[in-house]
Amino acid sequence: MRKLTLVTFIFILTIGTANIAGQSNTGKTTGPFTLQISTAQDTYKSGDRILVIVAITNISSTIYHDSIGDYGNWVTMDVRDEDGPAEQTERLKRILHPPPPNPDDISSMTGSDMSDSLKPGQTGQVEIPLTVYFRMKKPGKYRITFSKGTDPGQQDNIEVNSNTITITVVKPDPSAEEPK
Repeated sequence: MRKLTLVTFIFILTIGTANIAGQSNTGKTTGPFTLQISTAQDTYKSGDRILVIVAITNISSTIYHDSIGDYGNWVTMDVRDEDGPAEQTERLKRILHPPPPNPDDISSMTGSDMSDSLKPGQTGQVEIPLTVYFRMKKPGKYRITFSKGTDPGQQDNIEVNSNTITITVVKPDPSAEEPK
């Protein structure tokens, strides 16, 4: 009897460890939508405008997603080069750390956020100008991952992560410039 109990315990422990390891390896939690990111090309010259195409696919009932306003407000962008996080622009810093609202200044209150609905199985796309939010002029490889919460600030929020893409930023070729 003792051998059977020990074998059963080891079996349950093995299954539990495999489940925990599987969850930590993927790092993803299932939410009502998926995020898929891409760029038009893999290599950009330093100073080029870099657009990231974000596809949001509804895998549940009807969902609403933000579509107008500053993209830095509704999606979290993780951009890293070989040395760590890419330098944020002043615009992104203002979004992440806004000054306290002035109750006497009505112009500081905005209500321009809008949302679109996506029916089950439907995909919406938006292009985000990444170089508006991050300085990516240093040559090298940059890894990019986006995430979006299902209900930010609420206890039932699920953070949905996109795939990770890698782009390369190179120095512009000085011989390719036109003579002046």
